[in-house]
Amino acid sequence: MAQVERELGLADQSWEHGIAAVEAWLASPYPQTAGSWIAWLSLEARTPEKRRQIESLEARCDEAGGVEINRVSRAMTELYRLLADLHYGADPAGLVPRLDAIIVDLEKAGSWPNLVTLLATRAVVAGRLSDRNIMDQTIAKARELIMTKLAVDARPPAQFFLESAHALALRDVGAYDEAFHTLFERALEARGKYPGGVGPEEQTALEALYYLGALAGYDPGTIERRVRLTMTATA
Repeated sequence: MAQVERELGLADQSWEHGIAAVEAWLASPYPQTAGSWIAWLSLEARTPEKRRQIESLEARCDEAGGVEINRVSRAMTELYRLLADLHYGADPAGLVPRLDAIIVDLEKAGSWPNLVTLLATRAVVAGRLSDRNIMDQTIAKARELIMTKLAVDARPPAQFFLESAHALALRDVGAYDEAFHTLFERALEARGKYPGGVGPEEQTALEALYYLGALAGYDPGTIERRVRLTMTATA
């Protein structure tokens, strides 16, 4: 429920249910399982009070003992922590070795949907470091995984997530026009292939269209018309 509520933009409800879920894991026979969910929840710890709650849960998880031996859970826990560091302004260069290590773990585990998420993050970091070559290689690898490793119905959401990240990375390397067209020609078209309301990620991407469009020299009216035409054509 916490995951669904986060997707719907219901931040307060998601936090409450996330805390309840972590408490349940800590009270279970496998309290170490709470580690990855605490890391996931920490992405939304944007106030001192919430940060203190996370620190308390982390301490309780450590005190409970046990080691999470599942490779995928361990990798995703580290990814959530890394995303939090990136969100709060960590030096992107310092995150690269951690990202590359998680990529190796998930490739060995064959956890393809999670690996696509990770590669999208790696592309964003490459963009912040102005490394166009690594960004292009990473995006190409993720696109190949989507087409060869994911089920057909799972591809459009993964494509939307990846191409939105690609547009962000392109923006960071100064390729504004290319970033704008990536959102239109890849991300927005992928979004039109699966049902559901517009969640926070989709809304952020739509807002980015206007920002990138302005940087690329398009007026808002033209952008709005193109959004309507694209979504109508792909619905």
